[in-house]
Amino acid sequence: MTQRENMPAPQRQNQSMAVPKPPEFERIGDALKRARETRGDDLGRIADYLCIRQVFLSAIEESRYDDLPADAYVIGFLRSYAGYLGMDGADAINRYRREMSGRRKKPALAMPTPITEGRAPSALIMIGAAVAALVIYMVWYGLSGAGRTAVNTAPPLRLPAAEAPVSGFSTVPPAFTVPALPPQAPGK
Repeated sequence: MTQRENMPAPQRQNQSMAVPKPPEFERIGDALKRARETRGDDLGRIADYLCIRQVFLSAIEESRYDDLPADAYVIGFLRSYAGYLGMDGADAINRYRREMSGRRKKPALAMPTPITEGRAPSALIMIGAAVAALVIYMVWYGLSGAGRTAVNTAPPLRLPAAEAPVSGFSTVPPAFTVPALPPQAPGK
């Protein structure tokens, strides 16, 4: 293993030989393969460095475009691979597009089918639901009211005779008189 092979791609590009511009009729895969072989790079190492599966780079070099994923991925692969080899990525993409014109894969789109709308519930179902809700409410009300007790009311208040009005006319009816409370010792 030479020192040149251990260097990352950007440093090796400056030391590599200038890649001659390929003729226009040459396929992009052939141009990439020729550039890689000229540099002496291994396809497996390039695949590891670029994080692109080796089978995809091999398919690009051999122009087996049916073995590649969608065009968006192929364009990204070409840009990265050409840039790694010191070639112009935009030129590689344009050559790929010219090579593929008229025979590009159309992505197979699977459109979801809309869910059919159901009918409104029938009157019988609506009545059954109302009766069920009423029964549930009645059971709940019966069970929750088992601990209820009658509310105790305070006895009517009577006014003591000492506090009765002087004129003999009482403002409080006799049924509402308050009995006098016995005096309590302080502190109780």
